Amino acid sequence: MAATQRISLFLILLFTFSIANAAQSKKSRATEVAAPPVVDPVKPQDVPFRFDAFLDAQGLWTDRKDAPTRGFTLNDAALYLSKDFSRGISAHVDLPFSTPEKAHTNSVGFAEKQAQAYFAYTSIGWGGQFGQFDSPFGVEKNDSRDRFFADKGEIGKSLVPLTHSGVLASYQIESLRLGALVANPSDEGTMYERNPEFGALGAVETADRTYGGQIGFTVGEADVPSSNKTNLLVDVLGRYQKGRFQFNAGFNSKKTAGTDKTANGLGLLGILQFDEELAAGARFEYLTDVVGTLPTGGTTIIEKVMTLTLGPSYKLAPNFIVRGDFTLGNYDYPSPTEDRTTVSLGLSMVASL
Repeated sequence: MAATQRISLFLILLFTFSIANAAQSKKSRATEVAAPPVVDPVKPQDVPFRFDAFLDAQGLWTDRKDAPTRGFTLNDAALYLSKDFSRGISAHVDLPFSTPEKAHTNSVGFAEKQAQAYFAYTSIGWGGQFGQFDSPFGVEKNDSRDRFFADKGEIGKSLVPLTHSGVLASYQIESLRLGALVANPSDEGTMYERNPEFGALGAVETADRTYGGQIGFTVGEADVPSSNKTNLLVDVLGRYQKGRFQFNAGFNSKKTAGTDKTANGLGLLGILQFDEELAAGARFEYLTDVVGTLPTGGTTIIEKVMTLTLGPSYKLAPNFIVRGDFTLGNYDYPSPTEDRTTVSLGLSMVASL
């Protein structure tokens, strides 16, 4: 082979090798670029806010002079915001609003009574709340959509606190849950030169959730001129649920500083679910020596209160319920005020939005 031919062949082979090598390098770089980025498994993922709301519109007629007929009102409503963080920490905000009782305008009170804003912690066995949160005491919940009847009973209005501003810690041991509370005086946003309020509770529930019960108390200092400034609340609850029937019972005793009386209340609540849409409920309450309002205005100690509430609940849609209630009450006022028997009728529509 001539020298010129050998050189030409060598150049062709070298050119071919260079092209192949360049293609391989380009493919390697493309593979590098296309490789997914490394994600740090420890870094928490960003979870958006969760939003929820409900609305309860009500028509209510009553012949009680100390609780004028509200007529048609925005009975209860709320906006909920919550967000989960890492390590079992979450934040919750509950902003309620409704038409104030005895209001002469249709203005709306926003986040005035039972508002919540707190951090929550959950772990294996452990839990806690820090901020302002609903009281763990009492049979009936604060928000209307969480109750069978639109309005709370007399025990919920007179004996059980709405919220606490402080810390609630809990620990779960199988079916037993223990809790401890340190907070401002009940339903107050400041201690106002008083000592903190302390509380504790223990709750138990069977594995099949048929039976459940809770006992708890709070003890605090009242802002009244008295030699004994201690407020004491005792709360005892029991629950039975079988099939479509549910029964709740509660006993509350409240000693208020500056008074010689101890207020007591016994409440019974039964609910029968006929099918997925229709249910009926009955609530009976008996209270003694509770703080109340006279028919002519002013505050007094009502010696006895007995109420019976009956009514149906019908689910028109998965998140829309129509409920009615009939309440018969008897109020035994101290002399010379005459005792009163009262009747009220209510119709409520509540929807989760």
